[in-house]
Amino acid sequence: MTSVGRYLGCWFFLQLATSIALVVFTLSTIHCSSLRPPAYSSSEVIIPRRLAAQGGKTKKDEISYIIEAAGRDYIIRLNPPKHLLAKDLPVFTYNSKGERVESRPYMPVECYRQGYVEGIVDSLAVLRTCLGLTGLLKIGARTYGIEPLQNSSAFEHLLYLSEESLPSFSSYRAGVGRTKHQAKDLRIRQTRMMYDYLQYEDFPKYIELYIVIDKKLFVQEGNNVSRVQTVVLDVVNIADATFESLKTSIVLVGLEIWTENNLIDISTDFTEVLQNFNTWRITNMTNRTEYDTAFLFFKQDLKGVFGQSYHSAICKSNFSAGLQVYLQNQLTRFARGFSHELASHIGMNHDDSYCVCGKHTSCLMHTYHASVNLFSNCSILNFIELSEQGSLGCLLNVPRIPSKFMHCGDGVLDIDEQCDCGKSNTCMDDPCCTPNCHLKKHAHCGAGKCCRKCTFVPKGEICRAKASECDLPEYCNGKSPHCPKDLYLQDGTPCSKYSSYCYKKRCWNHDFLCRRIFKGESRSGHERCYLALNILGTPYGNCGFDHSRKEYLKCHPLHSMCGKVQCIDVNSAPELKDMVIHMKEVQGTTCWSTSHPAEIHHHDIGIVPNGIVCDPYKVCINRKCVSKAVLNSSCDPRKTCRGRGVCNNLHKCHCNSGWAPPNCKFWGAGGSVDGGFPTIAWGDSLAKYILGTIIPFCMLIVAAVLLIFPKVWELMGSFMRWWKTSMEKALNLPPKSDTQVRVPVETP
Repeated sequence: MTSVGRYLGCWFFLQLATSIALVVFTLSTIHCSSLRPPAYSSSEVIIPRRLAAQGGKTKKDEISYIIEAAGRDYIIRLNPPKHLLAKDLPVFTYNSKGERVESRPYMPVECYRQGYVEGIVDSLAVLRTCLGLTGLLKIGARTYGIEPLQNSSAFEHLLYLSEESLPSFSSYRAGVGRTKHQAKDLRIRQTRMMYDYLQYEDFPKYIELYIVIDKKLFVQEGNNVSRVQTVVLDVVNIADATFESLKTSIVLVGLEIWTENNLIDISTDFTEVLQNFNTWRITNMTNRTEYDTAFLFFKQDLKGVFGQSYHSAICKSNFSAGLQVYLQNQLTRFARGFSHELASHIGMNHDDSYCVCGKHTSCLMHTYHASVNLFSNCSILNFIELSEQGSLGCLLNVPRIPSKFMHCGDGVLDIDEQCDCGKSNTCMDDPCCTPNCHLKKHAHCGAGKCCRKCTFVPKGEICRAKASECDLPEYCNGKSPHCPKDLYLQDGTPCSKYSSYCYKKRCWNHDFLCRRIFKGESRSGHERCYLALNILGTPYGNCGFDHSRKEYLKCHPLHSMCGKVQCIDVNSAPELKDMVIHMKEVQGTTCWSTSHPAEIHHHDIGIVPNGIVCDPYKVCINRKCVSKAVLNSSCDPRKTCRGRGVCNNLHKCHCNSGWAPPNCKFWGAGGSVDGGFPTIAWGDSLAKYILGTIIPFCMLIVAAVLLIFPKVWELMGSFMRWWKTSMEKALNLPPKSDTQVRVPVETP
């Protein structure tokens, strides 16, 4: 027995020693090898190989690399970005005295590239190519980050799966299992239709971006201005490539680095930081440079929150600001988070469970975790709607950019280009445009809503149909390929059978707001619901939120209809992400409302928006019930348009069919000076007027003349004979004899 125990003990000791040795060997291997650094759960070391240019097969300015990923070689095609930096980009820093110093340093824009992976659908490559390759690669369903290994003499790079190496926003995932394949196919077809829409001349758009860097981030990057510039350009390059699907370019127009001290108080309260930054921006940045929005990149140890901005406010000068927490050594995630926040700032909402981007469901505007830098079909449609509503007008101006960014073949119509059909293989099938961006001999135009088969669409043909009750149609002028600016009815125009007013192209009321949330037969609650609940200052009944005091604002009874939407006749509570449904009994009536945990970041559909009628001749503006006069309805259609038309948002007449602009005084085809006018067709009121009134009247006159004139002539003859006889009798003249007497004439 003793020998057996001794044997078992030796055996156990031998197994333990072997296990310890194996663990030690494994740990020593991990420590010494750079194949799997602790920062990444899935990575590999690769050596990219640059491909030599192959004569006519290689596009001008294009460079290519072979990169190995997951045991397979991929060819990466890279081209310069269309737009990235403003010309003579200003960089602002501060000296030890706190004085602002402006410089215009050299920016190595030639290092930044965007492209695709050859043979892979929906692929993306966004890289900085100087001193190695740094950036993002999307190959199939996987998104990689790539960066050069430090101190490597063999051009070694670390390639890692970004979605695995980085913590997600949350463990929650949308329930995509409920979405049927048919619905996905429908969304994919819808996406193709929307991409076709994006070819119109209202695109491309340009977001002129001003970025501010806080002191802690500057210190994190070694107090090195050049390193900070590199970080910013890396992020802007990825964001620019991401927004390309929306035909929108991100252009850096200004960079400010707080090299000495932070110029605002930066705490852990995001809302407070955003307000502080926005106040500083309004006060101090008026004379810096022209921009659309400003973002603060700052270093802060926070959990769960990475960015914040004023939702749908990029073109509102008092709120065009946002924040983004800097994630060091996590470029792909930092850029993805910034792109998400910028899209929210534009006005794009979070995706629903049925939204897709290609084969992916966790797209860029996913509520919790975006696995790819792609906008979903829902986001693209959302963006188009924002543009159609006129909410993105500030993004239409073309910024001043270095000439090296403007080149033929990028699919964007630049200055001095007659057309741009894109890549050479696309131009081969283009009937209007040549690869060198000139129109072909027979062509008058290359693209646009008023261009058809390389020729201008005839004058008077509709190019943008009326989309809603408060919208107006636009017409081609026969001389341009572009449709006129999108116009709509003047704010304050009565609509919906005089139950509401037009406001920013929409005709909404409280009933519509309830149906939008609760669907079915729901409708706006009685005034007692609003009066009883919105004066409480609660999440489900308020007139706003005071971020300085961190409390909801109570509505004054006069403004209660402009607070939270209160509904009745609700059959079931809808499933709304990030929304809480509330039910309250008020005098025997169940009033339904919603609340939102972070209204500054998200679009809260539970609030009464501007333009809703709150009382006779009054509308809601900024949670207050004010006189309709604030809508500045300066054009009176009864006077300005003589009651023969309506007023558009430019306060000019859009005449009814049958009357001519600008003031509907004379006959014409209708329309307006700014939106164009249709051609006169037989069905128009003017044609009906001519054919149905003037011509029959003339024919009646002719018929009357032909029928009545002989009778009148006969009567006139009888009257003249009677008149002559009467005159002779009155003068006692003897009647004339039938025999005439010749008087002899004597001769001399």
